[in-house]
Amino acid sequence: MTMEEAQMMAKTASESGKILTYGFHYRYRPEVEIAKSFIDAGEMGDIYAARVHAIRRRGIPGWGVFTNKELQGEGPLIDIGVHMLDTALYLMGYPAPDVVLGKTHQQIGPQKRSRANC
Repeated sequence: MTMEEAQMMAKTASESGKILTYGFHYRYRPEVEIAKSFIDAGEMGDIYAARVHAIRRRGIPGWGVFTNKELQGEGPLIDIGVHMLDTALYLMGYPAPDVVLGKTHQQIGPQKRSRANC
């Protein structure tokens, strides 16, 4: 998706009276919902920094387009990293960042298994 395509989606949703949302499903995990309720109730203090980490224990799925750069795009940041980043920002109330650091590497390769075995 390009920025122009995203802007067109937002415009279309607005003009049609629909709600546009993105598939950041980690927000709805029970542990995230519980953490959010504590944060919103003021029980966690002032959250001013976050670190996120994700591990896919079974490696890169052997199904789909996970290893096809032309179709998938930017690797693990776009695949799973955006979900971790969104979760941290969601829990923090989307503060404006001062600094952003990131690191990625490929230590494991594609697994040769079907979707049913994942």
